[in-house]
Amino acid sequence: MSPAPLPLRNRTSSSLFGAGSNTLPNGTEIAEEITEIIYIVKHLDMDHARRSEFISTIEKVKTSARRANEDIESAVRLYDGDDDEKTQLRRLIICSDNLQHRTSQLLRTLTQLRVRAKTLQGGRISRFFDNLRSISPPDVDTVLKEMAAMSANALECFEGRDSGSLMEIIQEAKNVMEKQDQFRIAGRTSSFVVLEQN
Repeated sequence: MSPAPLPLRNRTSSSLFGAGSNTLPNGTEIAEEITEIIYIVKHLDMDHARRSEFISTIEKVKTSARRANEDIESAVRLYDGDDDEKTQLRRLIICSDNLQHRTSQLLRTLTQLRVRAKTLQGGRISRFFDNLRSISPPDVDTVLKEMAAMSANALECFEGRDSGSLMEIIQEAKNVMEKQDQFRIAGRTSSFVVLEQN
């Protein structure tokens, strides 16, 4: 199958992340990366059933990433505070449940996959997966299984946050903000580390 032109954006993975260490890759950015990966996979010469299964799995991640991002932003918009307080609230929600690390890892891998696709010549599937050597073995089945597992892991992370647990996180974040003028999130854990104001 002759490869179709790839709608690849000219950007690097570093541009996808905010300057702060507590910044979550935007759910819309994750969805955009997945859209392009799906486009690439659709034009690879590979087994139809395997391709369909992979696309179905990663489409669920795209939907969940957008929904998670919308839920967080909705909560932030409803909070009665100034811009700085809303930024702090957003970071507290994001850093809970290790959401930041898992979504950052997902987006970084998706970006590597997309960027490496730029180097393709001739569209041969073996060449495509050879270019993924730095993040996965160049075996077709192995790569797809690993990508599907990673996607399922991210999906579980997003969908595990039901409305009740999200509201508990938001309330805990509000309590922290009401008690302290300054705070900082330490590491990539769900713990909130509150620093006394100097």
